[in-house]
Order: sequence, then C-alpha cells, then structure tokens
Amino acid sequence: MEHFFISCEHLNTFWLTINKALSTCNINKKLDTIKIIVLGYNILCKEYNFVNVILCHISYCISKAYMLSERRTKMVNVCNILKNELLIMQNVNAYNNSFLRKFTQAPDSV
Repeated sequence: MEHFFISCEHLNTFWLTINKALSTCNINKKLDTIKIIVLGYNILCKEYNFVNVILCHISYCISKAYMLSERRTKMVNVCNILKNELLIMQNVNAYNNSFLRKFTQAPDSV
C-alpha cells in the first residue's frame, strides 16, 4: 500500500509538487506518509480540515490515475488529474450543493 500511494517512482514529482504547494499554506511537514494519508493530518484542529479534504482527493486521484493508466501501461499525470478534480469541486460548488445541505441537516442515524 505504501508503494501505491507514496514510494512509487512515478509519484515523486507529484509529491514534490504537493508538498511545495502546501508549504505556501504554512504546512511544512511532508504529508507523503501512509499514516497521514490514512489517518489524516492534525485532525483535532479544525484549521487543518482543508488539508484532510485535499488528502482525500489526493488518494482518490492516485487510485484514479492507476486505473486510467490501465495498470501502468499508459502514462498519466496525477497532478493534472488532481487539478481537474479540484476545479470540478470548485465549479460544482460542492460544499453548497443540495445533497450536502440535506445530508448535514438530516438527523443523525444510529
């Protein structure tokens, strides 16, 4: 699992780009560890929620890239996939769509 998400040589540039971008947000810890991918980053502090949302998108995009590459038979740019997914989220305005409004307003289920 660590190879798939972290140490695969095809992801080196991707993780460098991610860590560089996050450093501009004062997140200077490298986030390319399997523990952080699975458990999240500083989950008790609400100001880091955006980092954890991005980590969810990152893991999704790595998996998506693997499938789009037809299990590494085609070259796929994970950075471009992540950029596109984040643009889609921005364009759809996902945090204000009707599903999320209804879901967050629904009473908790057991």
